[in-house]
Amino acid sequence: MGVTAQAASLVPLGQAVGIQMTTAGVLVADLAEVDTPDGTCTPAKDAGLRPGDVICRMDGREIVSSADFLAALDAAGVQIDKFNFADFIDETVEPLEIADAGHAHNIEIHVPDNIEMEGDQDRLRQLFTNIIANALKHSADNTAVLIEAHENKDFGTIVTNVVNFGSQIPQEARSDIFRRFVKGKTQSS
Repeated sequence: MGVTAQAASLVPLGQAVGIQMTTAGVLVADLAEVDTPDGTCTPAKDAGLRPGDVICRMDGREIVSSADFLAALDAAGVQIDKFNFADFIDETVEPLEIADAGHAHNIEIHVPDNIEMEGDQDRLRQLFTNIIANALKHSADNTAVLIEAHENKDFGTIVTNVVNFGSQIPQEARSDIFRRFVKGKTQSS
């Protein structure tokens, strides 16, 4: 008994269909607090924005792409610069090391020299200063704080981890860590 095989064939029927999904505007992924002389505030939240919203117009300008959004920010006076991320982290850590001198923390930085970033350096410095200062504050004396970053080119992002090896955030408090005015307990030495 023999087996006969036939070559597969494709018979095109109908019209070829392609799907292209595009969204006009820029998706709001998260809202950040801003330090001001009067305290902290969240301007985007105060303006009624929520994560998941899509910004389609800004100051009368139509926003179709991230390039439009950046142009609108430039027009509004937000300073977007391209800069070396490793240098930026070094410059951010330097005053924190000086302030931390009595606690003898070892701040280890593992950030490749070839990562370029675009953003508002002042606001990003505020963010990283707060995160790194918290890592130092909640670490026992003579322990390490690790800062490492890598570029995820598939998503066009820079992934940064700030890790302390001191006390952990209790599981029940983790959902509150980005809420205003929530404070953890300082690690005792």
